[in-house]
Amino acid sequence: MGGTIFPVALCRYVDADEGYYLMAARLVHQGALPYRDFFYTQMPALPYVYSIVFKLPGPAWLSARLLTAMISLLCGLIVCRQIHRVSGARAALLGACLFAFSSWILEWNTVVKTYALATLLALFVFYLLESPTRTRVAVFISGVLLSLMTMTRLLYVALIPCAFYATLSRRGEGEKTRTEIDLLYLLVGIVVGFIPLLAFSDTWENFWFGNVHYHALRSGLGLVSNFREKASVLLNVLGLRFSFPMGGDLRLQLSILVVTVLVVAFMAIRQRRPFNRNLAIVFSLVIVHALPTPSYTQYYGCIVPFLILALCEDIHPLQTDSPVLSRRGKRLYILITVLSLYVLAGGYGIYRVTLSGEHVMGLWSSRHRQDWKISSIRKVSQAIDHFSGGAPVVTTWPGYMVESKSPAMPGLENHFGLSVAEKTTAAMRRRTRIVDMDEVCDFISRHHSVVVLGLWIDREQWTRDSCLSGYQVVESLGHVQICTWCPDITDHRQMSATN
Repeated sequence: MGGTIFPVALCRYVDADEGYYLMAARLVHQGALPYRDFFYTQMPALPYVYSIVFKLPGPAWLSARLLTAMISLLCGLIVCRQIHRVSGARAALLGACLFAFSSWILEWNTVVKTYALATLLALFVFYLLESPTRTRVAVFISGVLLSLMTMTRLLYVALIPCAFYATLSRRGEGEKTRTEIDLLYLLVGIVVGFIPLLAFSDTWENFWFGNVHYHALRSGLGLVSNFREKASVLLNVLGLRFSFPMGGDLRLQLSILVVTVLVVAFMAIRQRRPFNRNLAIVFSLVIVHALPTPSYTQYYGCIVPFLILALCEDIHPLQTDSPVLSRRGKRLYILITVLSLYVLAGGYGIYRVTLSGEHVMGLWSSRHRQDWKISSIRKVSQAIDHFSGGAPVVTTWPGYMVESKSPAMPGLENHFGLSVAEKTTAAMRRRTRIVDMDEVCDFISRHHSVVVLGLWIDREQWTRDSCLSGYQVVESLGHVQICTWCPDITDHRQMSATN
């Protein structure tokens, strides 16, 4: 598994969200508190985990990707260990292959986002709860991990009921054994795990804004709405519709997993086998990730490890009992054919996210794809330090500041703040550490800061209304332009002409 995960993590194109996640980690490393000192739009655990990379020697971007790869590899090892415990070595080997070549894992669990860490914590929770030799200490630890999981990605709170169910029942027993004391240990663990949230008690309004209110504002349609779009996204990830740009490898692999899991589950039901609890986890994650507006295809990558678990745990007892799979030759032929398609799709996925960039979210223009490579972003950071002299920098994307020694303009530590600035009041912006374009232009005119015009922006918004009057482009790195104050230039249109 490491043979696919680590190379992809080091070579994959950068996702735009990684910029503000790592900028938040840098600020936490410097002693800042999320929500109070800078705008942050997720639960707070991830910046604290990734702040470790700023204590290590070497490039922060590469260290962060290596940390993500280690987390993703641990996910795969837990999946294989759980399958081996239930179904044996051969099923575990199948699970390892499915995980290692999953385009969903390789595209979304190798970047600095909440997916890999939240999934690791969820997998570890259910690994402990489903252990045949489960102890109450393990149940308590599972409760703590459930809280940390939720403090990494809020939507994973939907797995807490699944953990309650796993606590009150055990796989392989003829009857569900109710263990009220175990449930009490789990609840105590959850309460203990949420204690770190008290650090944000003084800024609870900002905490609520970043995790809930912002997400209701950004689309203009509210927090939960536009169910037609949600249905369309689900149909796209299953390969039943092609209205959203996404890799065909993603559609093919998820379709293979879903169809195979449904067939195996149906056969297990016919043989009166116990319900696979991983399916309940899958259903919970699908439902909760379908709620936010807008909905994105990447959300559904979180179900892949649990689909692999459901398939490989249930397929072992069917190998000898099922009349459909009773012939060894037929079984082997079907397995080789389907697995070959899956692996080939995974190979194409590796090529797509590391080289071609086709249908990688954010890389809609082929002309600027190289600008989203880690090496290109690091060059921009070095150029910023060369021109800024340590003064605050105005940048359209915080990822350029991750390895820079200069601070970002207060309020631009998260590029999503500008998108909702016009929907908030001035008092709310001051409280939540958000700025609007008027405040950005005022800062530029007063401080004559270095301005970095990068990707993922509307350039006309940044060059209109004399916002960059008196600035000139001093260095261009691909599509990224670094601008500095030049008193001899008074018309920003001269700068625009160089674009």
